[in-house]
Amino acid sequence: MPTFETPDRISLNVEYNLGDIRVTASDRTDTVVYVRPSDAGRAADIRAAEQTSIDFSNGALFIKGSKDWKRFAILTGNGAVDVIVKLPSHSDVRWEAGMGKFDGEGNLGQCDLKTGMGHIRLGRADAVKAESGYGDVVVDRAAGDVDLKTGSGEIRVDRIGGSTQIRNSDGHIRIGDAAGEVHIKAANGNIHIGRAQSSVTAKSANGKIRVGEATRGSLVIETAYGDVGIGIPEGTAAWLDVSTKYGKVRNALATAEGPGESTERIEVRARTSYGDVAIHRPGQPVQPSRIQ
Repeated sequence: MPTFETPDRISLNVEYNLGDIRVTASDRTDTVVYVRPSDAGRAADIRAAEQTSIDFSNGALFIKGSKDWKRFAILTGNGAVDVIVKLPSHSDVRWEAGMGKFDGEGNLGQCDLKTGMGHIRLGRADAVKAESGYGDVVVDRAAGDVDLKTGSGEIRVDRIGGSTQIRNSDGHIRIGDAAGEVHIKAANGNIHIGRAQSSVTAKSANGKIRVGEATRGSLVIETAYGDVGIGIPEGTAAWLDVSTKYGKVRNALATAEGPGESTERIEVRARTSYGDVAIHRPGQPVQPSRIQ
């Protein structure tokens, strides 16, 4: 159980082939590291733990698996490790694993996380870049920018203070509240944004797209197959360019010659080939008045 005196936040760098990691940030002045075999009765896991190096220098902590871990395939009898790190709040984290789960608790700094297979879960972070080839990516709150990607799995973020970049080949995407610009591209899966405070570009080849409340900027919403729903609050003037090839377009907003005394303005371009488009007030049912 190596322990290092760390009165300030540090930089954590972790690389290994197989295994899970838990990183817990709190108001503390030291950093503690645990590296254990995932299965204490398996020789390969014991060997992997023994070959994992731990080094600390100039505020940077390095935890690395065997020297040639990247050269070996995931499923070739290699050992797995479980890593636990307890460190100061707002420490930066870089983690890369062939297969494994990341679990982050507390207030972390800038996070750069990548796994070939496994879930990634974060509580709070200053900024997040995360990628899983197969697995969910879940972030409770990011104070700054997020850049998330998964080949197959769900992506969920409750609150984002900066800009958003999300790519997903197969799986649903859900954002609670986004303060900055949002760019989402999905091949197969629904997209749901609870509240967008800036411009949004969201595209899905197959899936529904919902924006519960959009207040300003521009919205570009496109899906080949699926319904589109956009909520626009009172006091926001909306310019609409919406259409569907096979479905209905419904608008619950009152028409006007211009923005008038509205305090906010938004431009909406929404397209679906197969599905309905609904423009409505947040939290209110849509009345069926077709836009010509």
